[in-house]
Amino acid sequence: MLLRPNPPETRVETISAMVATLIMHGNYVAVLGPPNSAGWPDIIHPVSPQRVTVARESGRLVYKIDDMVFNQAEVMHIKAHSRPGSDYGLGLLQTQRQLIGSALAVNEYAARYFNGGTAPTGIIKSANPDLTQAEAELLKSMWLQHYGGRSREPAVLNSTTEFVPITDNAQQAQLIESRTFTLTEIANAIGVPGSYLGAPNSSRTYANVESENIQFVRWSLTPWLCRIEEAMSDLLPRGQYAQFNIDSLLRADTLTRYQAHAIALNAGFLSADEVRDIENRPRYSDSANALEEPTNLAGEELEA
Repeated sequence: MLLRPNPPETRVETISAMVATLIMHGNYVAVLGPPNSAGWPDIIHPVSPQRVTVARESGRLVYKIDDMVFNQAEVMHIKAHSRPGSDYGLGLLQTQRQLIGSALAVNEYAARYFNGGTAPTGIIKSANPDLTQAEAELLKSMWLQHYGGRSREPAVLNSTTEFVPITDNAQQAQLIESRTFTLTEIANAIGVPGSYLGAPNSSRTYANVESENIQFVRWSLTPWLCRIEEAMSDLLPRGQYAQFNIDSLLRADTLTRYQAHAIALNAGFLSADEVRDIENRPRYSDSANALEEPTNLAGEELEA
């Protein structure tokens, strides 16, 4: 269950799909696989939340997936943020419809704007004061026929005709500001710093970046990690639990880590083998030529 919950997918693929589904739809539903010899499932079978309906019958939850009915013990259901007493979680598609609609509208308008759908590409000026509407339409038609496609040939005009191109400025059209604001709103909706999505941010020093990583784990990742940890722990034998290892996300520089290890060794709440585990190094006890475990790493000479 912990190594490969949904074969043939890797664990990373399965966990990534869990988080994405929780953010977008607010619910992650999977049918539990058959129990093993100990009575616990080894795998899960994820289901699109759009195929699932949840109802209560005699006070118990019943899951209907297409035409099949499952009781609560046969399903793993992880909810995102939800109202008290609600059987459903709420995702971006339910809570941020206006935001999503606005972002799509801005992108569609920008595409039409720069494709010439909302403004002409240029103006054809004629010095002929007696130019009729029919002659103007004929002039435009001839221009489009010769130069309106993908041709990059130079235009040849007489002395009474002038073509004035109209250039578009995205900044003056406020499209850049609108898209930047949309990125910031989306970042706020999913709980990540705006800079992670490409929204502008103030300059950051090294300390600010390190602090931002801690805040990202604490406020952005932890709500999702805790939900998945508890759901996975419910599928394990009593006394066992699932927990993400996020040390790599908060990994400090080498000097800071070694200083922390020295404090832990001197205080006695970590052994040398445990420190080597943290540093992904082989244990002393696992080495063919095992050394006597050091008792002090605070600067005293070590004896083999």
